[in-house]
Amino acid sequence: MLVVKPGERVAMSTHEGLIESIPMDRGETPAAPSKVETRRIVSGPGVVRPASGLPEALGLGVGAGGTYTDAVLYDFARRQVLCKGKALTTSHDYTIGIVGAVDHLDKSLFPRVKLVSLSTTLATNSIVEGRGARVGLIFMPHMPEAAAELHVEPKRRVRGQIGIVGQELEPLDPDEVRAVVDELAHRERVQAFAVSGFGGVMNPAHENQIKAIITETCGLPVVCGHELSAKLDFIKRANTAVLNARLVPIIGELMDSVKKALHEHGIDAALMVVKGDGTLMSEAVARQRPIETILSGPAASATGAHFLTDKPDAIAIDMGGTTTDTALLDHGRVAVTEEGATVGQWKTSVEAVEMLTTGLGGDSYLRLDHDLRIHVGPERVIPLAYLASEHPAVHHTLGRLAALASEDSAPSHILDFFTLTGRKVRVKLDERERQLLDALAAGPQARVDLSRNLGYMAPSLLRVERLEQLGLVRRSAVTPTDMLHVTGEFVEWSREAASVGLQALASLMRVTVDEAAARIRREVVRRLAMEIIRKLVSKHVDLKWLETCRSCGLMLDNLFEGRGRKEFGVTFKVERPIVAIGAPVHPFMPEVARILNAELVIPDHADVANAVGAIVSQVLIRETMRIRQNDAGDYVLHSPHEKREFSRIESAQRYAEDQLVKLLRDRAAKYGTDELDVTIEVHEREGHLAKGEVVFLERVVEGSI
Repeated sequence: MLVVKPGERVAMSTHEGLIESIPMDRGETPAAPSKVETRRIVSGPGVVRPASGLPEALGLGVGAGGTYTDAVLYDFARRQVLCKGKALTTSHDYTIGIVGAVDHLDKSLFPRVKLVSLSTTLATNSIVEGRGARVGLIFMPHMPEAAAELHVEPKRRVRGQIGIVGQELEPLDPDEVRAVVDELAHRERVQAFAVSGFGGVMNPAHENQIKAIITETCGLPVVCGHELSAKLDFIKRANTAVLNARLVPIIGELMDSVKKALHEHGIDAALMVVKGDGTLMSEAVARQRPIETILSGPAASATGAHFLTDKPDAIAIDMGGTTTDTALLDHGRVAVTEEGATVGQWKTSVEAVEMLTTGLGGDSYLRLDHDLRIHVGPERVIPLAYLASEHPAVHHTLGRLAALASEDSAPSHILDFFTLTGRKVRVKLDERERQLLDALAAGPQARVDLSRNLGYMAPSLLRVERLEQLGLVRRSAVTPTDMLHVTGEFVEWSREAASVGLQALASLMRVTVDEAAARIRREVVRRLAMEIIRKLVSKHVDLKWLETCRSCGLMLDNLFEGRGRKEFGVTFKVERPIVAIGAPVHPFMPEVARILNAELVIPDHADVANAVGAIVSQVLIRETMRIRQNDAGDYVLHSPHEKREFSRIESAQRYAEDQLVKLLRDRAAKYGTDELDVTIEVHEREGHLAKGEVVFLERVVEGSI
């Protein structure tokens, strides 16, 4: 019988004979080790530090978000934004949006640009949409049943297994591997390979051997799980390897396009990319490890929020056109999730900033429920103001729809339009889908017209969801952006179309235009305030508890809507300042701060904070090696590239430190930094047996630049 203290659960130990007990709300990482020492190894004789650049050097920061692409020119010496530009993101070709944003900058300053840094949502969006190279997974699980947890095709299991402490339990069969590689490359026509084994992080010998066979047999790109993550979770590591291989051509094309655009503008500078943890990597590394760019955009936004305000402890909330991201800044940094980022259905081993993301933005879809209550998002649509400015014929159609909206039987989707995105068709479509695309070739159509032209009995029978998911068709409808056009708080496109659209929505709601605008504003404010509350509460309780707690719901209703206020009143006090960034924050965030009794900071250049964060981010490279004891009493060093035994722990640690310095300095050159000083931290972990004896578990040697 195993007895665990209340509030705790068992977790895998790094010692073969021990199981550890950890708090329920913690990940698989066991209790924090004690720190033995911290040392800094500076670059000594024989190490030449590259020149740091000219005093007048400028940086170009680019943030390619879901709705807008931002660009800034930044003066490193003065720590100042010199000029900025914005353009709509073109999801079918990110280059168009990047070029459009850069075109707004002062071109006379381009010769002084020595560094370009890019944050992008391309990797995240590609994973969600299922785009990328066709990847074949070769895996070696700890048990056959693990294959069912790998939702990847095609995949092949091969013989060969490494145990949890790095010992070989079953040898690899090279002939079997060659046959599998040949089948995947020629019969399945994969474009890249991913390789992952259960004990690969403890001993990468089998993964490296398979990689060599793939290179020798067919020469296709291949990535191993141990190269991307040192975490023990086999399923997450395999997923990460597959996604990385899938993203290689997509991010490669983006890098090629960005470099071409820079060349056309006469910009000759190193290109860096923001990682999901908020640090930078070089273009070359981004091409090899594109999976690390997931959540690149939110990470850059958090960095920009801190830089523009110099508020080390704050709540950063970034409201864009598509989503709102909320993070906690502690000492100027956002915590990085140890569990690995989750994108769509994929759980990965990629370290990324801890963010809450919700489908709430300036371009969120406004829809009504059966009780005529307004709901905002989570889908993003094209604002009617923009659609009409690009396609003037929409004005006439909107007028006709507004008249229909005043009828009692009018459905809430009567204001929906559909238009083509320009993305190429890469999947098989059925006849109805092809007919729909052909019908939209001449320009946008309202749902009522499109359904009638395609022979549907009612507009509600028209099914466009799959074409929207594939990125072939975009919906347009009334959005908060349209509401802001009507109130005059933001006027960029057709105010007339926005007014007609909001009037029609008000008719559907059976209220005045002013009341409709007020309800939209209240709902956006409520959602923004709730995201801040959820982020603060998430440090202490599971958010599922907050959503199912009826008492909590009553108090929140009291806070936002006054429910039950005759009996009691709820007030909320946020102790940290709220740093609000993103284009739409000015109309909504002052009311959010009032409700939450919080200090509000909307900095200069809040509308391009993502691009600012990209250019002020820094390179940070970390690597870890572990020393553990085997049954024979020897000390075994586990590194990303080898497993080696020593008779004395001091010898193992000395070897680990030497290897870390070499490894980190080599990576520093690849990541594009001239920093060569290495910080070494040594931690030791111990376990306690039932009778109180202390057992050595491991010594962890961590290096960073």
